[in-house]
Amino acid sequence: KLQLLKETVPGATRIAVLFNPDDPGPTLGMKLMDEAAPRLQVKLQSVSVRTDADVAAALVMLGRERPDALFVYPDFVTGRNRPKILEFVAKYRLPTMYGFREWVDAGGLMSYGTNLQEQIYRTAFTVDKILKGANPATMLIEQPTRFELVVNLKAARAIGLTIPPSVLVQANVIVE
Repeated sequence: KLQLLKETVPGATRIAVLFNPDDPGPTLGMKLMDEAAPRLQVKLQSVSVRTDADVAAALVMLGRERPDALFVYPDFVTGRNRPKILEFVAKYRLPTMYGFREWVDAGGLMSYGTNLQEQIYRTAFTVDKILKGANPATMLIEQPTRFELVVNLKAARAIGLTIPPSVLVQANVIVE
């Protein structure tokens, strides 16, 4: 994800990462991004958000400090504040990567991750098996197998960003 963001904004040297440190997924993701950052020649600025008030304060701080790009990890805190975050990145013309397509459908620049609708379907399928008597202890844990890169060209134009062809060719979905 960090590599795709850097490829999209090649001049970026400072990338802020909005994440909830109480959520193990984004915490692991931050660790992996920290390991990749030197290779990509970027400095990461981790911005912890646990509450709506934290998100508001983080956006004020990011407006002052102006990173070159932003990555928003999806979780219940950032999701609940999606309109506020999207409004902020549009106002500051900040190239931003998200974890789910729904952010791009709502006007965000780009996302890379699993298909949320597919995850919901697979969860429902698993619950159905349990309700029909399957023993959860004997069920296999399913990992996502399909990831999608979604790019919003309208959002790119709005912030004055040209998406490199090398990114567009990797996109599963291009929103005009």
